[in-house]
Amino acid sequence: MVTLAFSGSHNDTFSAPYYSYGSDEVYVGDDSGNLHEFTGVFAGTPAEAGSPWPVNLSASSKLSSPVYDGIQGT
Repeated sequence: MVTLAFSGSHNDTFSAPYYSYGSDEVYVGDDSGNLHEFTGVFAGTPAEAGSPWPVNLSASSKLSSPVYDGIQGT
């Protein structure tokens, strides 16, 4: 098991990670409304992606787990 800290020392108590199989990336939200991207999860060295990540989606709101949109493919 590997534990990676969010940049900015944010916590995650509500969002489950979403793994993108095609790109070997994980996306997960934090309790401050930021979405983080981690690269090289299984086929490399896991690390948080740099700029423009993390992206603020909802100031002062906990992000929940992502939902897959089968029509858009995202």
